[in-house]
Amino acid sequence: MSGRTRVAIVVGALVLAAIVFVAVRPRGDDGSPTATTATSANTPATTAKDAGTVIRVKGKAPAGGVQDITVKQGGTIRFTVLSDEQDHVHLHGYDIEQPVGPQRPARYAVPATINGVFVIELEDAKVQIAQLTVEP
Repeated sequence: MSGRTRVAIVVGALVLAAIVFVAVRPRGDDGSPTATTATSANTPATTAKDAGTVIRVKGKAPAGGVQDITVKQGGTIRFTVLSDEQDHVHLHGYDIEQPVGPQRPARYAVPATINGVFVIELEDAKVQIAQLTVEP
């Protein structure tokens, strides 16, 4: 298989993954992401099957400190950010950004196609809220 063919296959797979991500993420009646119910107000990060890791942000800082998320390449990166202030959540490396704020969680369900260590941050505040490790 030629190098161009391989590149075309990888690019096609990434485009398909992005389309699937946009098509299947949960949406409310108004088109915004659906709300996630937190299991405990005192727990900084919890894991729920549908929401993945839940990161709570108060006053532009992650409750309980920077969270660690680890997934295997080929799996799905799942996390939800709940914030008491408006900002944008940026998943570096995958270059995906979503708005977040009161009554507007940022929900991620992304195919883990790139291995490495990536920063998840509040983009506007320039504050790291999590570290994502995608293992081969």
